Amino acid sequence: MVDAAAILNQHLYDNWTLQNPSRDSIYWAKSKVEAIDFTKMGKNYVVACFAPMTAANVRVAAKNVWIVEENVMVDILVRVVSNVAEAVEKREAMRDEVYNILKSSTPSGFEAVDITREFNKNESPDLVRLSLQVRCLSLA
Repeated sequence: MVDAAAILNQHLYDNWTLQNPSRDSIYWAKSKVEAIDFTKMGKNYVVACFAPMTAANVRVAAKNVWIVEENVMVDILVRVVSNVAEAVEKREAMRDEVYNILKSSTPSGFEAVDITREFNKNESPDLVRLSLQVRCLSLA
């Protein structure tokens, strides 16, 4: 089975066209723990792709063909620098960029990739956050 989170992380990085924040001004975390500590990396933005604790779902499609469904979390975090409203605006632009990338292209190795849920939408004085649950389908 492929590392869906790593593939999705690289796909978002490779296809990021948003200029503010640009992909080089984002810290691209590969775990939830790494994302929490991103302010130590000297960046104000983070996109983290990681697999939750639940295992992949596998269905039989035909003899010797299985559909593997994995969920990957994409966390978007923005440190509040001047005010919360500005940080929220950046977060929403980053959210829209993730949607646009996944609408226009599918990462290599997957048959389909869909955003199935948005949650953890937080706006605190120091940090704004949004989590997207992404379903990655592949054949095995």
